[in-house]
Amino acid sequence: MIKRLIPMARKVFGLFVDDGSLALSILVWIFALHVVAPIAFIEQTWAAPVLFLGCVGILVENVLRASRQPLPSSQARGHIGATKG
Repeated sequence: MIKRLIPMARKVFGLFVDDGSLALSILVWIFALHVVAPIAFIEQTWAAPVLFLGCVGILVENVLRASRQPLPSSQARGHIGATKG
């Protein structure tokens, strides 16, 4: 029973968190902004844009890092949308 439950729980977790470093980075950014905003006297009107820009920066960094990684051998053989001919 448990042997079947663990892989199923991993698949469900994978639906929500595909890249653990991206999720962790965003959580750290939210926590850091929550801690630093009152200390740095960031006005409430600037909190949302700072949060958004930080998340965009994290996403761009993650996409650039992922684009430098080689494709696994199963994906390297064919291109998406390529036809056999």
